[in-house]
Amino acid sequence: MAISLQEIEEILQNNQKSIVLIDEAYIDFGGETCLPLLKKYDNLVVVQTFSKSRSLAGIRLGVAYGSAEAISHLYDVKNSFNSYPIDSLAQIIGEASLMDEHYFQKSVSKIITTRENFKNELIKLGFQVTDSKTNFFLSIIQK
Repeated sequence: MAISLQEIEEILQNNQKSIVLIDEAYIDFGGETCLPLLKKYDNLVVVQTFSKSRSLAGIRLGVAYGSAEAISHLYDVKNSFNSYPIDSLAQIIGEASLMDEHYFQKSVSKIITTRENFKNELIKLGFQVTDSKTNFFLSIIQK
């Protein structure tokens, strides 16, 4: 569920002694990133994945943005189990993905167009379809 930046800011203001982690796994398919709030809140950590909009699920790569102190707490947790170490090949692939913004934007656009076209066709067939800001949606058959 996407919530507004105003709602996120309210959570941050009311939880200043806690780390607030925002998962933006699907942000590239719609919605508004809260990355600009990082300048204002040291207790904010924003995580994004390369699995969805960059279509790189197999390399298990993501990124976390936050203050140095907030990120250090992530390392404390990560290093306690470290189930997904990042190898040099994953780093090279991730960097290449970040460098090709044109291809990335083209791919995201295709996914959104396909999602919307498929949703509209299902609606024509009598399906009830939820609105989506992801790379998928929920559809229910009406009886």
